Amino acid sequence: MESIIRPLRTFFDTNHLVNIAHLREGRGLRGGQNGRRVAAYEALNEWIRTGRCTPLFYEPMSYEWVRQESRTGARAIAAVLDSGILVKRVLPDPLVFVVEALNEAQRVEPRLGFPGFEVVRDFAFDGDLVEWFNEHWPHDDEKATVIGRPAARGETLTVTGFVETLGLHLRAGNDLWQVALDGERHALSQTRQTQVEHGSRGPLPEIVRRHWLKTALSLDVVIQRMAPDLDADDLLGRIDLNACPALQLKLDAYWNYAKATEEPKTGDFVDLSMFAALPYADVALIENRMHEFVRQARRSGYEERVHRDPVAMVDFVRGLTTRKVR
Repeated sequence: MESIIRPLRTFFDTNHLVNIAHLREGRGLRGGQNGRRVAAYEALNEWIRTGRCTPLFYEPMSYEWVRQESRTGARAIAAVLDSGILVKRVLPDPLVFVVEALNEAQRVEPRLGFPGFEVVRDFAFDGDLVEWFNEHWPHDDEKATVIGRPAARGETLTVTGFVETLGLHLRAGNDLWQVALDGERHALSQTRQTQVEHGSRGPLPEIVRRHWLKTALSLDVVIQRMAPDLDADDLLGRIDLNACPALQLKLDAYWNYAKATEEPKTGDFVDLSMFAALPYADVALIENRMHEFVRQARRSGYEERVHRDPVAMVDFVRGLTTRKVR
């Protein structure tokens, strides 16, 4: 019975959240949406409000809201998520990958001493995680993405409040958007060079997958800081990457993206970041181009529950209910 009534964890990318926000304001939807799509957005809006869906908030998306939308527009997008009875938060990049990998490393080697954290968390005080990250993460510029957030202990948290705080942070001269964009250009260049060296046909080679744990996530350095007596290379070689679904999807989908892309578009790093949230959603609605990279990487499972068309998503959710009741 629980499987029938448990709210579906639902992920929406920015464009679809904007459409729902416009619908609530009585505005026409962008792109000349037909009647079936409007009806689908109306259904999704109702499911969020009534708690049939539990929206997932993934922080990197909000950088785009604050940068490209007016302040009022950013709040309207955030309010769509806040209108849910419950909102869950997926840890941001790079935390989501670090936590997945170190949770698994702790299982393999209990001497590591990693405290363990949930990837999908209540929208609540994050002091334990921030404290750990600030102590062990070697890159100070990336610490700015989690320091002091999302709020002080005891404070009632909202996505709207988070977005307003982020806007103040960015307007104070902390151009995290440019930092992320520069990082994306470097990552794409490095990946394409790796494809030249190892060949781009077929799936991502395992040696590259393991190497990424050290080059992109600096997990060898993190492990050495946490447990100097452990052999970090040996431990990273023993973890089961299948226990790290966000990390695996990010790597595989990004491998396909790099094959097809020489220069990233301005908003690509935001769209690419959402790969990390998809494994933790029961159903998702994302944009066309990224949907194709997910489809290439994960035909099984993801193709059924990750959609680019709101009509298909609504039909899928309704079908789930029908099958469960039967």
